[in-house]
Amino acid sequence: MYEAEQVTIPFSYTYAGSQESNHYFTYGDEDQYVFTLQGDINWTDGERELVGFEFRLVDERFEDIGFYNEPDIIFDSLSLPESEQQALSDIDTNGALSINDMIGGWNFGRQFY
Repeated sequence: MYEAEQVTIPFSYTYAGSQESNHYFTYGDEDQYVFTLQGDINWTDGERELVGFEFRLVDERFEDIGFYNEPDIIFDSLSLPESEQQALSDIDTNGALSINDMIGGWNFGRQFY
């Protein structure tokens, strides 16, 4: 019923470290803002990429009987260089945004922190 297409985009945010299963990233002109992703990271030799899948109904008639034609890309994995792996640096995580608020058009599921 659905056709899946893998989507890969570069991930350019600065990794600030992790605390338990929460991974923090900074952004802004002086990396003064913080957002978080809860989950696992694939530590690699050098890739910095976000991978997801976009699903489309093969036959749009299924939409008429209740099947959802999801416009967002469903998050699959985040890969970062192993050299960036670290404990949380000295940043203020109060008020950190969710990755859902940072990257439009992607569905990261329920992010709790």
